[in-house]
Amino acid sequence: PNAVYVQVHNNGRDPATAVLLHLYFRASPIAAPIGAPPGVAIPPHGVGPDLGPVADFYNPPGFDPTGGGDPVAGTRWTRVGPARPIASIQPGSPVVQRFDWTVPSALAGGNVALLALVAPAAGQGVLPAAPLAGPGIDTFIPAERRAALRILAVGPLPLADVFIRAAVDDDGLALGASASALRSPDIIAVANAPTVAGGAEVAFRDRLDPRPQDRLTRPGTNHLFVRVHNRSVATVKAEVELFAVKLHADLRPDFLFANWIRISPTPPAKLEIDVPARSHLLATQTWDVPDPAPGDTSYILVALVHSADLQDPAPAVPVFADEAAFWAFLRRSHGSDNVAARALRVR
Repeated sequence: PNAVYVQVHNNGRDPATAVLLHLYFRASPIAAPIGAPPGVAIPPHGVGPDLGPVADFYNPPGFDPTGGGDPVAGTRWTRVGPARPIASIQPGSPVVQRFDWTVPSALAGGNVALLALVAPAAGQGVLPAAPLAGPGIDTFIPAERRAALRILAVGPLPLADVFIRAAVDDDGLALGASASALRSPDIIAVANAPTVAGGAEVAFRDRLDPRPQDRLTRPGTNHLFVRVHNRSVATVKAEVELFAVKLHADLRPDFLFANWIRISPTPPAKLEIDVPARSHLLATQTWDVPDPAPGDTSYILVALVHSADLQDPAPAVPVFADEAAFWAFLRRSHGSDNVAARALRVR
């Protein structure tokens, strides 16, 4: 959230009563002025950069001091929040009002215009519409003392940062031993989907439980869950891929990618979840275990996660040409926290 403060003055002789303060925003077609501190206010008296014709920028957004002042259909402005009533403003004693605002993600990396409009009591004045021709916005706004405009640059969205833990004591960093890498508590397998209120998120809320009782069942449908964590400060749309690697009777896994079994949807279909900021969420998938070869009683489930915008990518799976390449990646490579594995027996 951003806190936006608006200061309202009274330069008259008598107190101003029953005042309404409105604050609107819109994507700005005009960049924040160059060569000044970020978010510099529109300079008074037309001093400063040319900000364009007023008719192309300013339109009172359905503003009606006698009513609610809500935007009308087709206007380009949106309320930051409800209008703030001000009971009284004494001459020479400004009043400051605060609006709490979460900037829409669509504005990230661009510019936003904030427009404050103050309306005195009904019948004491109506804000003018933009003239069809006339001064630029940098002269119109200072001339209209009941309106104020500020153009601000909006920072880019923070980079996505998602991960899957590889062990109960793992925080997403590179692994030190292959044994721990096969015990990811963020990969869960059960024969029956949870029926408790709140579903899997409640049933599996203990993130420190290593769940040694988990098994794959055959025949029948297995319910698989992958817990994806989000370290960033914004919700991340994450895509999860889930594979099974055979663990042969000699306990050697078949890591040749051509032999991996894809459990998650085949592209272009995707297993997608929106992981809340600084939180985690379970991706769900079902799987019917194929008939194993004689003596093959286990699988290694491998989960990969990446952000949908690929700012936080998962490795390209074909790089795991063999077992050595897989362990080398998990131990040392950048992005290893986007991959987790779990060995499970078939019963």
